[in-house]
Amino acid sequence: MGSGIIVGNGNIGKSLSTDVDRDFNTFLTIDGGLTWKKLRDGPHIIKMVEEIGLLILAPYNKVTREIYLTFNYGETGFHNLIFSENKSYYI
Repeated sequence: MGSGIIVGNGNIGKSLSTDVDRDFNTFLTIDGGLTWKKLRDGPHIIKMVEEIGLLILAPYNKVTREIYLTFNYGETGFHNLIFSENKSYYI
C-alpha cells in the first residue's frame, strides 16, 4: 500500500449520524479518502501496523470474545481470533 491509508468509523449519508450502534460501520481508504471500502459492519476499535499491512479490529463498546485480524488491509477478508471459549470481555 502506501501513504493515504485511513481507517475509521462512520456512516454513509449527507450528515454524520448520532446513532453509533445502528448506523456506524468501519471503513478503509488507501487513496487518502477518494474512495472507501467497508471493512466490517458496526463500529470497531482499530489498531494498525502500516509497515506490514496489519489491522486489528474489535467491536466498539460491546462485550466480545473475539477480535479480527488481517495482514493485507482486509483485501482477502479477516481472521477471527477467539481469545476465550467461555468468557466474554469488554474491550
